[in-house]
Amino acid sequence: MYLIILNSLAGHGKALEYERAICQELDARKLPHRTARTQHVGDATQLAQDAVREGCAAIVCVGGDGTLHEVANGLIEGYIPINIVPCGTGNDFAKSLPLVKDPIAAFRQQLDGQPRPVDFCRMNEEAFLNVAGTGFDVEVLRQSKQGKHGGGGLRHYLRALFAALRNFKPIDARVTIDGETSERSLTLITISNGKYFGGGMKVAPTAVPDDGYFDAVIIRAVKRWQVPFLLPLFIVGLHTKLRITTVVRCKSLILESAGMTIELDGELKPVDRAEFSLVTGRRMVSY
Repeated sequence: MYLIILNSLAGHGKALEYERAICQELDARKLPHRTARTQHVGDATQLAQDAVREGCAAIVCVGGDGTLHEVANGLIEGYIPINIVPCGTGNDFAKSLPLVKDPIAAFRQQLDGQPRPVDFCRMNEEAFLNVAGTGFDVEVLRQSKQGKHGGGGLRHYLRALFAALRNFKPIDARVTIDGETSERSLTLITISNGKYFGGGMKVAPTAVPDDGYFDAVIIRAVKRWQVPFLLPLFIVGLHTKLRITTVVRCKSLILESAGMTIELDGELKPVDRAEFSLVTGRRMVSY
């Protein structure tokens, strides 16, 4: 049995447009399936937990990074393969995989392939698959979620980004990377499993989702007026060449800062201490 977890709001309703094609493809392959539509925040997590208990063959995640994040959190105790139908506003994790752009073609590609390992990431007791972090990106997400900068993808992110400049201050944090601790003043730090966030910004150009390492991208504190000048480099991943940026491959990282907010796959989580770790070898995604 394939469980189709469908976020009907994903991509401003695009997910609903793909439901029939997904079912037709599974029918043609004689793969039994049923569909469950999410109604509230957290539904996809509960549905994924149910799929594990029921012994489903796979989950078909129809939505964006937020839906995929919830599904991942339903697979903490036990896991089954995920087929991703990327139809949200960003689809950043899918961009790090060798999938074709068309959502249904990408789904067929996964059905034709075999489940492959993907690093399963944790922040304290919560899972994520793509990117976590804190600093300027958190303020951008706050602006984005206020709904004042409509649209989706990179254009939407850039509108929220310029609005965030009015409120942002660098964050002072204690950072422990694979056991080595330092005090830092930061514009941004991301703990990256995938390459992209913000609807296509190449935050961690060398990140690989199945290499057993995070790519920690650390940008030291800069003046507020300097941030817009960094954007063209940030979009294409050239910010990692600057002296203000450090990229560290690591297996664990701890962030400590009073009143901190962490971004997990686009979701905001208030926490004073964030401990990041990963589990390797889970054959979770087909392609």
